[in-house]
Amino acid sequence: MGTGSPHRRPPRRRRKCACLWVVAAVVGLGLLCLILGLTVFKPKHPVTAVNSFSLADLASSVDILKRHVYLNFTLHAQVTVENPNWVGLKYTNTTAVLRYRGNDAGEAPIPAGEIGARDTRTLNISLALMADRLFADSDFYSNAIAGRLHFQTFCHEEGYIAAEVSNKGLEFLKDLLIEKAESSLVPLELPKIEKYVKIPFVGRVQMVLSNITIERVHVTSSTLKTGDSGIVIDVSGATANLSMNWEYSYSTWLLPITVSDKGSATVEVEGLEVGVTLSLKTLQGSLKLSLLECGCYVNDIYIKLDGGASWLYQGLVDAFESKISSAVEDAVSKKINESIVGLDSMLQSLPKEVPVTNIATLNVTFVDDPELSKSSLDLEVNGLFSAKDAVVLSSHYHRSIRDSLSCKEADKMVKISLHEDVLKSASSVYFNASKMQRIVDKLPDQSLLNTAGWRFIIPKLYKMYPNHDMNLNVSVSSPPTIEVEHQQIKATILLDVVIDVLDVEEVIPVLSFSMVIGTSMSAEISRNALTGSVKLNDFALSLNWSKVGDLHMRLIRVSVPIFKFFGFA
Repeated sequence: MGTGSPHRRPPRRRRKCACLWVVAAVVGLGLLCLILGLTVFKPKHPVTAVNSFSLADLASSVDILKRHVYLNFTLHAQVTVENPNWVGLKYTNTTAVLRYRGNDAGEAPIPAGEIGARDTRTLNISLALMADRLFADSDFYSNAIAGRLHFQTFCHEEGYIAAEVSNKGLEFLKDLLIEKAESSLVPLELPKIEKYVKIPFVGRVQMVLSNITIERVHVTSSTLKTGDSGIVIDVSGATANLSMNWEYSYSTWLLPITVSDKGSATVEVEGLEVGVTLSLKTLQGSLKLSLLECGCYVNDIYIKLDGGASWLYQGLVDAFESKISSAVEDAVSKKINESIVGLDSMLQSLPKEVPVTNIATLNVTFVDDPELSKSSLDLEVNGLFSAKDAVVLSSHYHRSIRDSLSCKEADKMVKISLHEDVLKSASSVYFNASKMQRIVDKLPDQSLLNTAGWRFIIPKLYKMYPNHDMNLNVSVSSPPTIEVEHQQIKATILLDVVIDVLDVEEVIPVLSFSMVIGTSMSAEISRNALTGSVKLNDFALSLNWSKVGDLHMRLIRVSVPIFKFFGFA
């Protein structure tokens, strides 16, 4: 008896099984990544703990004229900050504020730093405690004797980009919202209305209005006011058009049958008044829009019937005028409330980080509550740049927005103030990402990229490499120093330049020098374009090393203008 060959799966079946295993592995890997992202790698807030306090300084003074004693303590505190995340985090300068019963009683500056992944860092901070403010509180002594002092601590965050929306800008936003509301309110269906009415010589009549629909709303006059009470929008003199179906039925003792009729009608609403009060706050870095009050009032309505008996019109008006008005008022108020909720959801869904490039993101979280005055609405966002792969805590230190570049013309809708730290953060991100370097191989004057163009300035270079093409390897050696002054930005840039000679098979570095460039820039908005100018203020040149002999740097500086050298001529 011969032995048969072992059973083997067909190749097609083996391929099918292999595909199933690959799909299962990919799905499993995806689920694993999802679970890790929602559990282990989910961002967590750092955990802080106060380890110890010690008295470092005591200062006192007496104001005889005001009959007031000033007493301040300086305490040294040791605080431990634990980073529970699997990635490191960075934080910039911040100030922790200590409050007692709603009043500021002390503050402690915290310098910028970095905490590694799942690491713990100990911070030594100095807390300036204004004791005279504590003693001024009548309840402080009783609470101290009882052994209970309730302090509050928080970090006050300031924005680096501030936007001031003027009255003109608010009016534009108001008109835009009202125009949007006019279209979103219609068509608006009202509930069915039914009523029994007693008509002379007819008797008891059942009347029903159905398919009541607001088809058009038109606002003729509106105002917007801002202040401590919030944002108040008043609409007056608005009109609305409605369509509906009517029907009635009745029976009398004279006729043992039911008399009925039906038809359509149009309603014109005049003198529609709407008042809305809104609150705009900041919640976890987003804007929170809340409806505080909403009222709607109808002054007059006019009903036009298509068909029907003459007595029906007066009966319909008497029976349903107030009900139609109430239905319109309730429906409009409800729709406005729904629209505000939708607008609030849209505001809170706005991203808190905006990717600028594949390297940097812009932090657009809102800080502090918007400030409402009679003439403007002031908003502040964090506005700092950060690397995409970095976990960055917001800045929390006290400072003024005065060091900023802004547009201050009175007739503008929006004035934007840009703090210099925004520009500094952007330059730092791109410098750390090694993006501030460039190989220059083309210039308007291409002769500068050939040794022949340098034969009178650096003779040895031309002698060693006659008629060879060159490249300029330009890199920024440190983050640029940026200062914002009145209507201009000043920058100091440190550059290292290496001149490479392009040989047949290799690139040969032959010369390196450093530059210090001081520039001033101004920008302005002209119509729909952003324009500006750049001015060279200072320029210094120094030799780092040379393989082509000693050089006279002053001669190079005079012979090769800097803007022409880098292709800006």
